Amino acid sequence: AQKIPLEKSKGKNADVSKSQTFKKGVLYDVQLGSFTDENNARQFAKKVAREKFKNVTLQKSAEKIKVAITKVDGGDVPSLLEKLESKGFSNSFVNIRKK
Repeated sequence: AQKIPLEKSKGKNADVSKSQTFKKGVLYDVQLGSFTDENNARQFAKKVAREKFKNVTLQKSAEKIKVAITKVDGGDVPSLLEKLESKGFSNSFVNIRKK
């Protein structure tokens, strides 16, 4: 089973429209859900990981815990979004990853 790391959120990211062109060599995070309860976030993250998605991470901020697939190269974002949608994960936000 994939270990799901918990990382501190690096602040508010700019949401990038799914129709936008993604730049190869630029890293993005694809947020799949946001929760107030950490157990719910962990259960959802495990569900995503069971579908064989890599880099599933919990991102904790002051009030929310986000489930995201992190460090996705811009060249891979469109195909990842298609795969997510085909597995029923259609409510995602794409953010440029902050350093």
